Amino acid sequence: MNKLLLTTAIAGILSAGAGPALADNTDINQVLLDMQTALNSITINHSSNGGGQSAINAGNLIDLSEELDDVFQITMADQIANNYAFTAWGSWNDFEQTATNVANSLTLPTVNGPNGDVEDVTQITTGWADQFANNVVHYSWSSTGVTQDATNAANLITLDDVDETVVQNIDPGNFQTAMNWLTGGASYSFVDDAHQTALNVANIIDAGDLDVVYQNAGNVQLAANLIDFGDGGFFVYTDLNNSTQDATNAVNVVTVDNLNTKIDQDNWSDQTALNTAIYVGGGAPWPSAGAVSDFTQTGTNIANVITVGGDLPSLFWTTEIDQFSFTDQFVANTLIGAGSLNNVVQSATNVANSIGVPTPPAP
Repeated sequence: MNKLLLTTAIAGILSAGAGPALADNTDINQVLLDMQTALNSITINHSSNGGGQSAINAGNLIDLSEELDDVFQITMADQIANNYAFTAWGSWNDFEQTATNVANSLTLPTVNGPNGDVEDVTQITTGWADQFANNVVHYSWSSTGVTQDATNAANLITLDDVDETVVQNIDPGNFQTAMNWLTGGASYSFVDDAHQTALNVANIIDAGDLDVVYQNAGNVQLAANLIDFGDGGFFVYTDLNNSTQDATNAVNVVTVDNLNTKIDQDNWSDQTALNTAIYVGGGAPWPSAGAVSDFTQTGTNIANVITVGGDLPSLFWTTEIDQFSFTDQFVANTLIGAGSLNNVVQSATNVANSIGVPTPPAP
């Protein structure tokens, strides 16, 4: 869960720094239209050592140490972040790809007193504001130390206090797609120390005090990772070694210290998390053909999750917490064609409609 909320820090990283001092009654409206596209492409004939690619799109960001009145953010623009790296006859070594899309983010840290407060917040991501984050590495001989991180984030709030109402809405027809591909495996090729993370989050709140919260999500989330590999024991005993795949989708997540009135969460999203590793080499007679060691696949879908630090409210005239989820959650971790295995772990998790307390820190 902490990993999901860390995505709210993206806006702070991308912001231009401290903004001007604003009055406590300042209203902010932000509207993002049309399209943002960030593309990187490398095509070579031999090997590459070190380096990386970063593709970032960000729209409607607020990061201020101030008190505000009303904040309204709406995104009606597609965001496409793509990284592509291809070698026809060589290897990728110690290479990193990061593809990131962020839409509608409000960060008001508490600094020296009651800063970090706002009256009302409305965040809307429309059905034609899709996010696509994709990383592709194509190798020939081998891949060593390749890291791929694809992240889409929409409607993020991190602050101390919302005095009145929060509304977060992801319209039906919206797509979040995060994909990582590490391909090119064939006979005499292997993968070592590869790490893929595909993450989609929408409607995320981390706050000290909340009064009334409405979250509605009707989008489609796809997080997928693919690795193909092959060597067949010709040059190395282990064809896929010391590698991880993590695919995560999350909608309607609230972490709050004190809830004063109510939270209403409606989820109509489809969530798919896929991790796939395929052995495509030859060498079937060798015992080490397709050997895999120290490999972990983790797939997670989360919808309508509330974590409350204090007591829950008790009112006579309303339902304090209302969670509704009509969703298709699908997780699949797949390892195909592998030979001998050593320390291979797969984890598939779906969660919908959950209310809990924070996990206490370790002693």
